[in-house]
Order: sequence, then C-alpha cells, then structure tokens
Amino acid sequence: MTGVAEEGIGGEGPAGGETRPARRPLNPLKPEVFRNRPHKPALVEHLRSLIGAADLAGKHVAPGVALSASALSKNLSGDRLPHRSTVEAIIQLCGASEEVRALPLRLHTAALGEAHPAFAERLVMADAYEEAVILHDRVQARLEDALGEHRRRQADHDDLSAGTRRRARPSLRPRTRSTRNDSTTDARPPA
Repeated sequence: MTGVAEEGIGGEGPAGGETRPARRPLNPLKPEVFRNRPHKPALVEHLRSLIGAADLAGKHVAPGVALSASALSKNLSGDRLPHRSTVEAIIQLCGASEEVRALPLRLHTAALGEAHPAFAERLVMADAYEEAVILHDRVQARLEDALGEHRRRQADHDDLSAGTRRRARPSLRPRTRSTRNDSTTDARPPA
C-alpha cells in the first residue's frame, strides 16, 4: 500500500491522544533529469527541505502555491523546473526569513540559466538587480527608523531645553524695583 505511514507516526500518541496525521513522503528525486545541471537539484532539495522544515504535506502546499498536486510533485521531483512565482510562494508558505529567501531565488536563477544558456547572463543581472532592490528597501527602512528616532530625540531635547529656559530666565534677571527714569518728563517750565 503506497502512502501508508510508518509505524509510530500518526495515529494515537503515547498518552492515547491523537497526534497529527502522518505526512506522505515526497516523491524521490530523479537523477536522470539533473544531468549537467547542478543547480536544479540544489534548488529542488532546498525547496523540499523548506517544506519539510515547515512540516507541511504536499497536499497542503499545492493549493497554497496555486498548483495541482501533480504539478507540485513534478516540480519537487525535478521533472520540471518550477516557475519563480512558485518558488516565491513556497518560500512564503513555509515562513522563511529574508536571509533564507535569497538562496532559493539565486538557485532558481542559476537553474534557469542552466536550462537556457543564452539568457544566463541576463538572468544573473536580473537577479543582482532584484537583490539590490531588496537591499535598498532594507536600507531605506532602517534610514526611516533612524530618522524617526532622531526626530523623537530632537523633540525630547527641545522640550527639555524649553523647560530649562523657562525656569532659568527668571533667575537670570535680578529682581529690583524699577526706577522710573523718564527723560520725557523733565522739569520744563510751562510755556
């Protein structure tokens, strides 16, 4: 019987409670489709490891990446090179971080370059451009955070300075009785 879970996986747990149903393993890789294409198996293995690390079953991944189960199986066994959108959807579905996201995208570009050597240089340039845009967005976000923090600190500083000036001004001026020194009211004889 195919797709049957191994003993001890799924079913009832040690305390008699239900556990997660067993995942059906992914189809094995087909080495004949990887001849002279080292990046394709690296991409496929990386995607499979992402799915395995996220503990997802193929039947749950397929709808999440808008593919049929059959098409996903062909992508993950090496029969077909997945589209970039499929790679990105798998990365997102698995909840991978930005650092992890970069590797499968680079592998996809390299595998696509292996499949279409005439476009390899352009693909590498497009990938470098995308990485530059991502880096720019990260730097822009950090700059906006730093500017926001600077503005908050500047406002706090201004508030403190204004409060200090208000309290300091009265003490800087000595309080004395004002003497009226009105030069316009000299004692002049009436004319």
